[in-house]
Parts: sequence; C-alpha cells; structure tokens
Amino acid sequence: MAQATLGRLLEIYEDKDTRKTDSPLTKFVKDLLGLDHLDALIEGLHDVGDVRRLRDTVPVYWEVRGNIPTLEKEIGTDTAERVRLDDEIRVVNDRLLSKLMEIGVQAGSTASDAELTRILASRPEEPELQRLARLRRDILATRDQWRTVQSPVTAVDRDGAERAAADANAALEAWRLSSGQMLENIFASLKEFFADLPSPLSTGPERARAAAIQTLNVELERCVAVLTRDTQDTTRIESLDQNSERARSRQAVLEEQIADHAAEAGTLAQALAQILPHIHSDDCPVCGRDFGEIATEPLRPISRIESPS
Repeated sequence: MAQATLGRLLEIYEDKDTRKTDSPLTKFVKDLLGLDHLDALIEGLHDVGDVRRLRDTVPVYWEVRGNIPTLEKEIGTDTAERVRLDDEIRVVNDRLLSKLMEIGVQAGSTASDAELTRILASRPEEPELQRLARLRRDILATRDQWRTVQSPVTAVDRDGAERAAADANAALEAWRLSSGQMLENIFASLKEFFADLPSPLSTGPERARAAAIQTLNVELERCVAVLTRDTQDTTRIESLDQNSERARSRQAVLEEQIADHAAEAGTLAQALAQILPHIHSDDCPVCGRDFGEIATEPLRPISRIESPS
C-alpha cells in the first residue's frame, strides 16, 4: 500500500486521545495481526504463572496438592508397618519350622512373594474372601471355646508331653520295623485269597485286624458248612452203594429163579404139548375137572401152545 494512502488512513481512523486502546485503528490492526487471540491466550494462561492463583480457578487441584503430604506420610507409615509385619512373619516362620523339626515333621517349601502375588492375581477374590471370612469366624469361635476350657499348662508339663510324644513316635517306629512288618507280611499273604482286606498302614492295625478276623470267621463258617455237606453226601453215597449192592444181590437171586422157572416152563410146555391132542372138551384130560368152573373161555383155545422147535 502506498505511503500516502497509509497516511490518509491514519488521519481518518486515528483517535485524538492516544491513551484509548479501542480506537478504530487499533481494532483494525489487532484484527489484521490476530492480536485478540494472543491476548486471550495470555489472559487464559495468567493463572498458570503462579500455583497460588489456581486456588480459585481449580480448587480440586489445590485440594489434591494439599493432601500430598498426608498421603506421603500414610505411605511411609504403611511401608514401615509392612517391614514390621515381614519381620514378624519371618520370626513366626522360623519358630514354626523349629517346632516342626522337634516333632519330626518335614515342612514343605514356601512360595516367594512374587509367586504368591501371581497366584493371588490369577484367582478370583470373592470366593477366597468368603472362605477366609468363614475360616476367621471358625478360628475365633475355636479360640473362644479354647479359652473357656483350657487349663494353665506349665513348661514342665509341656516338656513332659513333648517327651512322651517323642517316645511314642519312637515306639511306633520300632513296632513298625518288628511286629508291624510281620503284620504287613501276614496281610500280604491273606490278600492272595482275600483281595478286599484293608491295609494296616492305611486304616490302622486294630481296624485291619478286626476286619481280617471277621472275614476269616465268615470263610471258616463257609468251609465248615462245605465240609459238613461233604460228610453228609459221603454218608448218603455209602448208603446208596449198600442199597445198590443189595439190589445187585437180589437181582442175581431173581435171575437164578428166572432161569429155574424158564427150565420148568420148558418142561411144562412139552407136557402141555403132549396133552393138547387129547383135549376134546372142557374136561381136563389129567384130573377130569370141568374147566368152565374156573374160567369163562373154553379150554381148548387157551391150551393152544406151540411146542418149542
């Protein structure tokens, strides 16, 4: 734009009072250069220049900034409490392991904190929390019940009980190596015949012994019944053999009698054959008796006997 034109524009738009900032020329220049947006940006960022100016414009930020020291103090307290609990847990674990070693129990390996964290993260919390709540109630109820029934136990009594438990464990181990081994061998032999017998190690020696005696008694009763039935069958067989022997003897006698009767029958048949030609009526040719007195049929048809060839 020419200088003359600019000078003419200044004469037209310039205000006589140079202190005014809203003259037409000023507005034109600001609009031309975009100074209104810049002023708005500077006005909007005015509070950011000092944190204390945010108290009125952003009260939530000021409240959170005020809670930071309290939260840092609580974090320090919780960290110290966690360290104290870790030390206490370590002491309790050491004491528990020593007690388990005294009673001869082998403790299993414990998981690390990272492993426990991974396991807990992979499990649903609600069922586990419910189980822990029930377990806590049971423990509290058991503790209250124990407090009502427990009697003061001195260290001497506790040591005596521990020695008695150790002696009992030693006696049990000695029994397992001697009589217990013999009992196991006996049950191993019995299982060849009775596969359902329980093991003395799994169910206890007394229960296993009672079950074995009951099974053997039932088997003994069965064997006695079988032997009794066998004796009865043997006696019956002997009686049948005697009856069979008597029947064979009687059969031999009857066969002899039949042979004798057969011989006599042959002689009688020959005699009848010789008499047959002399029979002409119902009168017997031998005794002269009338045959009609003892039979209804005529004598001649009845007496027709073929002589042996």
